Amino acid sequence: MKTSQLESLFKRSVIAAAASLLLVGCGAEEGKESFADRVAKRFGGKEAEGLPEPAWKAAAAEQKKAKEAEGAGGGKGKEPEKVAAAPEPAKPSPVETTIQAAEEIAADVGEKASEVAEDIKTEVNESIDSLAAMATPSTTAPAENLKAVVKPTPDIIRQLQQALTDAGYSPGPLVRVETDRLHQLKAWLHNQFPDQRFNLSIASADASFRRYFRIEFKDRSLIVMDAPPQHEDCKPFINVAQLFSTADVNVPSILSQNLTDGFLLLTDLGNVTYLQQLVASPNQAQALYSDAIDALIRIQQISQENILPNYDRVLLQRELDLFPEWYLSRHKQHALNQRQSDQLQSIFSMILANNLEQPRVFVHRDFHSRNLMVTTPSPGILDFQDAVYGPITYDLVSLFKDAYIQWEEELILDWVIRYWEKARKVKLPISSDFSTFYRDFEWMGVQRHLKVLGIFARLYHRDNKAGYLNNIPLVRHYLHKTCGRYRELHLLKALLNEVEDAPSPQQVGYTF
Repeated sequence: MKTSQLESLFKRSVIAAAASLLLVGCGAEEGKESFADRVAKRFGGKEAEGLPEPAWKAAAAEQKKAKEAEGAGGGKGKEPEKVAAAPEPAKPSPVETTIQAAEEIAADVGEKASEVAEDIKTEVNESIDSLAAMATPSTTAPAENLKAVVKPTPDIIRQLQQALTDAGYSPGPLVRVETDRLHQLKAWLHNQFPDQRFNLSIASADASFRRYFRIEFKDRSLIVMDAPPQHEDCKPFINVAQLFSTADVNVPSILSQNLTDGFLLLTDLGNVTYLQQLVASPNQAQALYSDAIDALIRIQQISQENILPNYDRVLLQRELDLFPEWYLSRHKQHALNQRQSDQLQSIFSMILANNLEQPRVFVHRDFHSRNLMVTTPSPGILDFQDAVYGPITYDLVSLFKDAYIQWEEELILDWVIRYWEKARKVKLPISSDFSTFYRDFEWMGVQRHLKVLGIFARLYHRDNKAGYLNNIPLVRHYLHKTCGRYRELHLLKALLNEVEDAPSPQQVGYTF
């Protein structure tokens, strides 16, 4: 593992631990270990014996003792007692500084979220285990930057959430749970399991108002979806789950539902996403993507009209409009002149013409590495509630031109060919000419990536979710490459270059 990756994982683990402590009360209760003590034990093994006291604590104690001695020595006609100068504080190690910063952050946030303390019981063992695993002697984690990354402000919860969102790590983004809402959720769960003890912990959250909790029993675990009815509708999730289950793919089973309050009880597909597994073990990519292709084809095979909403011109255009509104205007502060605006709408018309001419199937709409789980059978499929009936290449673009992980174009081409061959074999409605199919795949990618740029910008500027900004460069990269390969898209490429103030990238890739 590269040093930069190790540092990033180390810092993220500390933030996860601090955030978890925030949610369980942010401090040590009487008779219990503090966060720093617990981390210290993990660093020192099962027992804390032999672990030196952190240098910053020892130095602070010496300074305090010296000041007390100086104050006590005053008096009329009496020479003050000479006190040895306090030793210069030793420079704290990265581990010590990180523990100190995390504990200060947790304490600061604890004052702002005290009402949450009694309502959420989240274990931090997993986070601290991860932290300890990363704390090798060679680790030089940039702990001194921790407080700059996660500033103790009234917005601390959102910032912690985004720090965890950046790489799709589990546990997922942490959210502040309203006291009344959590009481309501717990009451419903106790009615479901009146004679059983269970632990409730945060599993993940997404870009919407939905959040997910893991319910752990002695012998099993389940997931509960919390979808506040004033913001979210559970019915599409239920309908699509039932629909996709007929395709023999692994989606959560709905065990119980409370539509009035917005709660669903689901089977647990685990906590390892494709993204996590692919980052940790890239050599498993072929097997994982082969499974994903097979699952996608099974979903497409059951496609029928008039069951899911149509991915029609209105919806596709609305998505494209996010690009000038949120990315160009709001995020890049770039105002299009009339000529540019007309050119962009002309390009949009060409893109839509291609998209709407493609054969139509069921479309998951976010079939990518954060929504696919490594489980048995693999993949587990999540976040399908926005499924539609639309272009056959759309989910393929989501899968292989993923905003969260990048692959070489040769590899993407190979996977697209494998999909195309399998899809033809089962008589899905795709072109018999691969060059035509690949062009459709590329042009569908342009539509999706323009939309994604707009969505990521909106999540930041409107919803205060900054983590998605880290994924914008990869999305821009996909657009630059594709626009450079097709003459009709050269004006879009020129606009992107002008907005980004970047040199035109070398044209490398595949077209047919």
